[in-house]
Amino acid sequence: MVDSAPSSRPGLLKRQKALASILATVVAILIGVFTLVEKLTPGGPPPAPEAAISEPSATPEVQLRAFLDSEPGKLNAFVAKAQAQGVSSAELTPVLESKGVEATFTLDLSGQPGTAFDVMRNMFDVNGNVRIPEAGTTVVPPPSYVLHAPHEHFVDSTWIDDPPHAGRYYIELVVLDARGDVLAHESSSEFHLN
Repeated sequence: MVDSAPSSRPGLLKRQKALASILATVVAILIGVFTLVEKLTPGGPPPAPEAAISEPSATPEVQLRAFLDSEPGKLNAFVAKAQAQGVSSAELTPVLESKGVEATFTLDLSGQPGTAFDVMRNMFDVNGNVRIPEAGTTVVPPPSYVLHAPHEHFVDSTWIDDPPHAGRYYIELVVLDARGDVLAHESSSEFHLN
């Protein structure tokens, strides 16, 4: 009986060495490709939008005209929009003299530049935790923001029309991303309206 194993072993070893060499080359190429992709991709995927909002400070009995006049151009823009919607100057005067609650807050936003955020606001009656709807002509648009840098800090305020009756109330502010997902929310302390 003749043993053929010793004579086939050198050929097998040569093939295994060749396969190992090919495998090492493929692994080296893959590592190079992954390293290049990492270097060409700045920071990986964009950061998810984030928000933090402070507890709003609620100031009752603020006249709408005074609130709008506290920022340059805000009063003129409000009047122009109301008139474009068909509200006459005679109808607009009592609206601007109406009283409401000013909610002041700080906001920290993070994300890609160009990311949009909205702040929704609501007033609630403490008795029964009932949301108070806003009147049609006195609605001041809720604040909205677009990032110009990856992180921005804002100090802002919004105005909500007084409810139709006296009572104890609080303001809730909710920060939403562009898809409408809630990122943060805070409520003011209770306040009393006569």
